[in-house]
Amino acid sequence: MRLRKYFGIAVALLAVAFAFSGCDLVGEGEHEHSFTKWAVTKQPGCVDAGVQSRECEECGYVETETIVAVGHSTVRDAFVKATCTTDGLTEGSHCGTCGEILVAQEIIGAFGHAPLKDYPVESTCTAEGLTEGSHCGLCGVTIVEQKPVAPTGHKYDDVTIVIPANCQNPGTKKYSCVWCGISSTEVYTTTEHTMVEDKAVAATCTQTGLTAGSHCGVCKLVFTPQTEVAALGHNPVNEAYVAPTCTTEGAENGIHCARCLLQLQEATVLPALGHQMAEEILQEATCMANGLKQLTCTVCAYTEQTEYPMPQVSDVEIYSAAAEFVCQILTYDKRGKLIAEGVGFVIASDGKIITNYTTILGAHSAQVVLHQTTYAVEAVLAYDEAKDLAVLEVDAEGLIPAQICTMPLADGQTVYALGTAKGLDNTYTQGVISSAALVVNGVVYVQHDAQINLKNSGGPLMNVYGEVVGITVHTATEAQGTGMAVFATELNNLTYGEPISLAQLYEQTVSVQQQIMDMILANGITDGLGNVVLYSHKITSEGVAIFGLGYEPSTGCVFVEMTNTVDGNKTLTRIYLTDDPTQMRYTCQFSAASKVLNTMYGLINAEAYTTTSEMTYASSAGMTGYEDVMLMMYKHHVNNTLYWLNSYLNENLQITIADLGFVAFDM
Repeated sequence: MRLRKYFGIAVALLAVAFAFSGCDLVGEGEHEHSFTKWAVTKQPGCVDAGVQSRECEECGYVETETIVAVGHSTVRDAFVKATCTTDGLTEGSHCGTCGEILVAQEIIGAFGHAPLKDYPVESTCTAEGLTEGSHCGLCGVTIVEQKPVAPTGHKYDDVTIVIPANCQNPGTKKYSCVWCGISSTEVYTTTEHTMVEDKAVAATCTQTGLTAGSHCGVCKLVFTPQTEVAALGHNPVNEAYVAPTCTTEGAENGIHCARCLLQLQEATVLPALGHQMAEEILQEATCMANGLKQLTCTVCAYTEQTEYPMPQVSDVEIYSAAAEFVCQILTYDKRGKLIAEGVGFVIASDGKIITNYTTILGAHSAQVVLHQTTYAVEAVLAYDEAKDLAVLEVDAEGLIPAQICTMPLADGQTVYALGTAKGLDNTYTQGVISSAALVVNGVVYVQHDAQINLKNSGGPLMNVYGEVVGITVHTATEAQGTGMAVFATELNNLTYGEPISLAQLYEQTVSVQQQIMDMILANGITDGLGNVVLYSHKITSEGVAIFGLGYEPSTGCVFVEMTNTVDGNKTLTRIYLTDDPTQMRYTCQFSAASKVLNTMYGLINAEAYTTTSEMTYASSAGMTGYEDVMLMMYKHHVNNTLYWLNSYLNENLQITIADLGFVAFDM
């Protein structure tokens, strides 16, 4: 087959060679061929290529071309199933054109008979049976033939009396075959009487009796006659007094006959006393599950257990109960200035208070006002910024804590948001739960429509049973556009660490830049540009120096500014503070007699601070060649500004410019 294939390829190549050697290349004295149609000179086979040719009608040149072999035409040779006695064949195939076998069929040997047992058939009284035999379960051929077994015949050993014979009438017997049940009947007679005993009837208090006798039950012949016995009359007995119990009636003054028990005189009924129950609570009822109580009778010791629901309380009762644990939170900055008011509530009698984390954010100290008594916040026991929760501790004992309910809530339940106004009067709003377990950023909230504001944010969200089910959160309310409270179960997820003071928490959680901004916003004034500024004046021997800190709302940046005026010459240096010292911007402006001479702008790079490398700055206006002098002036004024900034921060915030990432320029 391979030789045929290669031979076909060789013929094709020769045909191509002949095609290019003819006169179809037009040159001087030559012409283009005018061929006839292609004619097949050799039909292609399954594996052998064919040949077709055409002849130029003018010059007689013959051009040939190979026809690709058509390939085998596969015909399926069907699978032949083997039987018990004959062989089978596997599936195969052959070429339908040339007859060549492509996949040979293999013989599958006969697999022999599969004997199945033919069970014997038991013969009956009238029908033959069969012996045991066998046949092939595949082809049905009999292997061992079953032989007939003769019938057994009837066996009448079972006799039944259908109609008993008596002294007046014959009877009938039935004989049945013990094997097949076929029966036959027989009539029989007897002369014996059927003796029936007439039992004695005892005389009662009011009725006569009879002696014992006998007669034939069939013909009624009397053998022993019965005689009458006279009535006995009543035997009166006074009934004993029966004391009443918790559940049964009592009786007195009754009389009955001791013999027949007939009530001769009705007793007077004494009513049951009823249970005298004492109540014991076995399981307290909660907002979501009934409680269990046991009632025990103090007289008979009878007990019964029953469920009872948690009693709902009125709006007035909820309001009054909240007054025992809802408190006001007052926070102060480092200078003791009031910066925020919030709400919290007592969660433990030893002085633990829960409130919003945002209430104490940025505070150096705080006070709790409860029952018109003011307590200083001693420590922060736990806080979670994501949940907006914080646990504070005050020095107090015997406080009344709120009752916390962590059972699952349901949509549609009524809730109350309580707060406090200036530590005196509680605020109170009512709403309905719209989403009992709303998860936002991993925190479980209770969504409701009770109004939440800064006066009740951090306060309790209470159910109709007077229990706290959540801690209201004003920040989450703003985000969701509806009333929100952190679900009470989140209290169990707070992490308690070593107690820290509010001042320590402030230093740990607030950046230096934020501390400076807080100081500016708390103590500064607004200038004509809308910036909040905080200035410090200093008169020097050389003139007037004004140092200041400011907050620029348009950019959200904090800046430090230093203005020096000497003999009418003014220098303004401004540095914009950022969390990343390498990205702090600066401007440095120099003026002489109110005429601006030069302006520099660029990024303050921490690496450049410690080198003498040149800074990027704009060329001086009309002072080409003075770049080195201007650079020295720039470094001088920046260092002077940083010096004053360092002194001011150290005095007011107890920090240095090193805390901001600053080091002075080398000069």
